[in-house]
Amino acid sequence: MKNIAYGADISKVLVFVLAFMLVTAVPALAGAGDVTGVVFTWKNMGLMGPGYESEHYVSVTRASDVIQHSIDYHEGEMVQKIILYRADYAARIRLLDTLENTVKSWASNYREKIVDGSYWRVVIHYADGAMKEFDGYGKTPPNAGEIKEQVLKLAKFEINPKLF
Repeated sequence: MKNIAYGADISKVLVFVLAFMLVTAVPALAGAGDVTGVVFTWKNMGLMGPGYESEHYVSVTRASDVIQHSIDYHEGEMVQKIILYRADYAARIRLLDTLENTVKSWASNYREKIVDGSYWRVVIHYADGAMKEFDGYGKTPPNAGEIKEQVLKLAKFEINPKLF
């Protein structure tokens, strides 16, 4: 797999990864039960050819104002494009502070009997080390559109991330 980093050099990617590891491991950064980060993964489960995107990965944390958006796609070989964005502070904190209430009514899985060609997964990390995971295909949870709108307000994305 070939890696391409946009918007920053690879050292910034490593700093982001370390910040995410720190925020998910150190409860002192937020109150117990507080959301410290969220990771969205979307996968194409259908037919793919050259130029088709096979996976989107978006990570947002309380500890860093950098959002990582990774896109895997096929160009004769698998290519991973990593784009780092500086997140709007107020929008980032609002997303993380309201996320718990937003997903309160969600079931853990939204898997339909018929696959629509894509799979999504949301993992929420908490200050106490706990995680909540949601996933599905063929169906999205209530208010998934609200979350997508909030994520899109975090930065001026070069390529809009696929979340659900």
